[in-house]
Amino acid sequence: MKKNILLSLIELFYFPILLNIQGQSNAIPVSDFLNSIGVNSSISTRGETRDKTLECVKYMGIHWLRTGYEGNIPVDDLIYIYQQSGVKSCYGLLSGGNDINRLLTNARKLANAGALLAIEGNNEPNNWGPTYEGVQGGRDKSWIPVAKLQRDLYQTTKTDPILKDYPVFTITEGGAQTDNVGLQFLTIPSGANTLMPNGTQYADYANCHNYISHGSWPGIHDNQTWLSSEPLANCPVDGLYGNYGLTWGKKFQGYSDQELLALPRVTTETGITIEGEVTEEMQARLYLNLYLSQFKRGWDYTAIYLLRDRSDEAGNQSFGFYKADYSPRKSAIYLHNFTTILKSGKENNFQTSTFNYFIPRQPETVHDLLLQKSDTTFALILWGEKYNNGKDDITVRFDKKMGSVKIYDPTLGTNFYKEEQNISSLDLTMTDHPIIIEVGGKNIQGGEIDPETYPSYYIDGDEELNAFLAEKTYGYEIVNNLTLKNISTRNLDQVQYCVSIIKGTTLWDNISSVQTTENFFNKILCQGSIIIKNCLNLTNPNGFKNYTTINGDFILENCPNLVTGFGEGWENDAFTHITKVSGNFRLINVGRISGLSIKVLKEVGGDFEISGCNTMFWDFKAGISLETVGGDFILNNNAVFENLKGLENIKSIGGDICIVDNANILGAYSPDWENGTFSIAKGFCLLATWKQNNVFSTDAKVTLRKKGDEQYIDIDKLVPCGDEHDDDYYLGISSTTADQALVVTTINGCISISAPWESYNIEIYDMSGCQVYKTIAFERNYICNEINLQPGAYAVRVGGNKVSIGRLIIVK
Repeated sequence: MKKNILLSLIELFYFPILLNIQGQSNAIPVSDFLNSIGVNSSISTRGETRDKTLECVKYMGIHWLRTGYEGNIPVDDLIYIYQQSGVKSCYGLLSGGNDINRLLTNARKLANAGALLAIEGNNEPNNWGPTYEGVQGGRDKSWIPVAKLQRDLYQTTKTDPILKDYPVFTITEGGAQTDNVGLQFLTIPSGANTLMPNGTQYADYANCHNYISHGSWPGIHDNQTWLSSEPLANCPVDGLYGNYGLTWGKKFQGYSDQELLALPRVTTETGITIEGEVTEEMQARLYLNLYLSQFKRGWDYTAIYLLRDRSDEAGNQSFGFYKADYSPRKSAIYLHNFTTILKSGKENNFQTSTFNYFIPRQPETVHDLLLQKSDTTFALILWGEKYNNGKDDITVRFDKKMGSVKIYDPTLGTNFYKEEQNISSLDLTMTDHPIIIEVGGKNIQGGEIDPETYPSYYIDGDEELNAFLAEKTYGYEIVNNLTLKNISTRNLDQVQYCVSIIKGTTLWDNISSVQTTENFFNKILCQGSIIIKNCLNLTNPNGFKNYTTINGDFILENCPNLVTGFGEGWENDAFTHITKVSGNFRLINVGRISGLSIKVLKEVGGDFEISGCNTMFWDFKAGISLETVGGDFILNNNAVFENLKGLENIKSIGGDICIVDNANILGAYSPDWENGTFSIAKGFCLLATWKQNNVFSTDAKVTLRKKGDEQYIDIDKLVPCGDEHDDDYYLGISSTTADQALVVTTINGCISISAPWESYNIEIYDMSGCQVYKTIAFERNYICNEINLQPGAYAVRVGGNKVSIGRLIIVK
């Protein structure tokens, strides 16, 4: 009963809460964010003046203007503003425009002056239908004229020697198409069943007017700007999905969710008027959050409507940053403060770096963005989106002590309002606007935190884990050592919600039901040793796909089903990015591991050991990066381990060497371990080469024996590998070329093999090492009915011209 009560508590506390762990975050140049900040303006028409426009954009820190030839805005005015401020222009056809020649003639002038950002198509053809080639389109008529106009604009731009490299923004409100002309695509894909032909190119960027309030979503809500920036179907306003996913008018199919998330996109109009519950103060705070939410959610450029209130039309008297008399609203003042705080010097090929921070139990109404200035200072921006007098109390945690932390609030001014020294966490109350945390870049540490100051936990069984989880419901914790034994998978997944960093050793032991390392190692930052043993059903190693360094031991023991072999789908993930293990590296009785699994591992501070990998361990013939082993070098009792080729990069072994009882059972060209008969092999002759090159100490104990032999091999009687063994070329095909050219796939239970030789040998083995098939093949070979392949893993060995290549495959 106690167990069930604790589990219910865990469900109550954990599952309803949206959580986020940043871990090691890559900073974005602050200039990328500032460059996204734009505004709509008529520049020097419709009651606006050039000099006032210049004054306003310089004060607020605007980086681009959305404009066009509508209203006969002088191009020279746009160039002048750029020359005085660096503010570029997106130049478009705007409402009802159809004169491509006029548009591009002016765009060339802007481009030659360096003042052009992009070229834009029609503005809202559902409201301002253009006429093209004598035919009126848009609104409630056919959209064929709109499509042809946009197509021709794109083609003409991309063939223009001056403009071809500038991006083209597509029309807005493509979701209103009355007929399916394919404007929900940037390029119409094959099979889209549109009226315009497949391959029609319209633009480089999707373009939306996702105003933050909408008739179908009236009022002010928590997460107002975050939700209006949503790229998928959850967006409650006129957003990306309704224009490029499934059109809001006639429901024409566009991009998939996955494609939408990657779709280049801009917003050329958004904003909100001051009326009802939206006060001038609230509008100002919304606008700051809006620029941030848009950028964080993948919008490259955002232009708020409007720089200055219109004085020549009704209904638009309160969108603007400025009133019609050019008196600034709070939105202008707050944006000035915001961009001033973030202002950075010249980039000069500035390379950003990483910064570790964590927000335990981050509320769904608090968002974050990590920027870095050219002087290497980090600016961590947090913004709250509770607009109805709500608040969120949060803690920002750092993995090191910060020497100096300055906190800014753009609603208070341009100076920091608080400074903290030598802190590892910061408590904040978030409401409805951004807070900027500034940390010096080059000297951010005020000192390392002693790991021993953090608690360690030894948890044996679900009951102890449930108690641990129930105690930690207040937030994430940094721990020193964490041992987990005899835990069920369901409970193991919950540890990520209360532990953020493990400074010391992470140990999994006898967690028999666990199948994946995900939801733990990719969620919790493990900064010390990692030991996983006796996890008999563990298969998926992808929790480690972002790890590059292990600051301690990395030991996998008795995990016979762990899969990282080439062909298993993880060859570019799993452990393939780990370059350094500071302590011991051991693989003991681990199945389906290949040399490619550790292809970039360069340095091991302690022992390097691969032992008892009896289900699958291919050789290193593809070559790995290993150069240094600080301790012993051990290869023992690996049933499918061919030779030592690929280990030639090793320059130093600090301890003893033991290579004993490694079977060699595959392939017509099975190499001789002692002599290294063929070019694909490096036998024990490599040990003589190592000795000759002083790779290991003269005091090191070297133990060598082939499987099945009683006698050990005397290293002093071995001859270094010579040129006759190092020549990779036979009949013009190297082993590397053959490895790249060989294609082994499975199709409907059959095996398809394509090799680069006129004839070649094929051998297939099951995971017990038994040969199940052997033949001589010519050209492409299909193996279906010759053998009764059951679902499972098989080793395929293909050889020709004294070159032999292995593959591990899965038959489903």
